[in-house]
Amino acid sequence: HCFFVLYKRRNMNTHQYTWKGLVKVGIVFCVLLCVFSLPYRKYRDMGYQYEDIASKVAVFDEEKKNSIDVAFLGDSQGWSTYDPLQFYTSHGFTSYNACTPGQFPYDAYVMLKNVFHRQKPKLVVMDVNMIYTPLNVLKLGMLNLFPIFHYHNAWLFEEKVDYRADRKGFNESDQVTPYQVDHAYMQRELSEKLPADSQIYLDKIYQFCKKENSQLLLVNTISPLVWTNGRHEIIQTWCDENGVNYVDYNQPELLKKIAFDFSADLRDYGEHVNIHGSKKICENLGDYIQKNYALEDHRKDSSYQEWNTLAQDASEYD
Repeated sequence: HCFFVLYKRRNMNTHQYTWKGLVKVGIVFCVLLCVFSLPYRKYRDMGYQYEDIASKVAVFDEEKKNSIDVAFLGDSQGWSTYDPLQFYTSHGFTSYNACTPGQFPYDAYVMLKNVFHRQKPKLVVMDVNMIYTPLNVLKLGMLNLFPIFHYHNAWLFEEKVDYRADRKGFNESDQVTPYQVDHAYMQRELSEKLPADSQIYLDKIYQFCKKENSQLLLVNTISPLVWTNGRHEIIQTWCDENGVNYVDYNQPELLKKIAFDFSADLRDYGEHVNIHGSKKICENLGDYIQKNYALEDHRKDSSYQEWNTLAQDASEYD
């Protein structure tokens, strides 16, 4: 606005505005924005939801170096589903729930790179619910070109305390609020096309895992509010094309196999599973991981005593 006013004053005698002049003003303004944004470009390594990503990374970095076998990526649905202590108690492999509320595919890629700063997980499990809640293209563009707009307060943020180290990033709840709508939710028709930036960051995550000699597994926790057969088929096609395994707990055969109860295993009207639903999914998923991936059982390893202690202290495993 200031540049526009100056331009107006400069040309007030002629009362004319030329496109050429306006373009020049616009270019100068964009150049200055780029210059002012330079100190904020480093914050892009914290993701779009930088408060959550940075807070979780700070807790995650307390883990012993190269002690995590499996890393979980995803949004709040994954945060409430994948329980590292249950996997350890039942199957012996170590894992960390690196899911955060509202995690976008872009954030998942940022989180993955942070995970590999101190860990070398053999398996990365990505919950694909977030695939259909991508960043707006304009927001992503502004984030990359002019990060000052998004990160202007980043240096002031305080770390969140929600990411408990004693649960290895998992967010459990015993609250029960049933999903009481049509249980044939997979038959609905929603927007089925894979968003462009989701495709980009899914491919980036796959290539990153490949470069780091880590396997990628895509999983969908039970998502009655957002998941459909059409979305399942798109993810399945991508997995088939890239040689990646995919487990979707919204499929009728898996729902039946784990005896999932929509009246008892969900909280907040179907948005997330509660601890009862989580236990059912993790028991089955732990078996699947144990069968398909060569992970070591650490339960008798004295160097993992902390895990044994935490698992014993988790009351739901008594």
